[in-house]
Amino acid sequence: MGWAGQPAKNVPHYTGKCCIGWNNDKYLHATPIHIDMIDGKIWIQYDDTEEGIANDLIAAGIPQEDIILGFRHPRIRPFTNFAVS
Repeated sequence: MGWAGQPAKNVPHYTGKCCIGWNNDKYLHATPIHIDMIDGKIWIQYDDTEEGIANDLIAAGIPQEDIILGFRHPRIRPFTNFAVS
């Protein structure tokens, strides 16, 4: 069964952090989180989660200075309490 209790071939379904499937004649593929590792830092490029993946990373013991909010403009990053780049 897929999303909303319908057969997965007819509507989107969720697989981990990714929504994939067919909605009538439209194919849906969306990821609510995009994270890259760049030069030893965790770059959060996109975060459409309710609580924010950065909070989960901090709770897992990753220091804020190793997390960059890539979805924030570079001029805003110094005010976020996270790494700038």
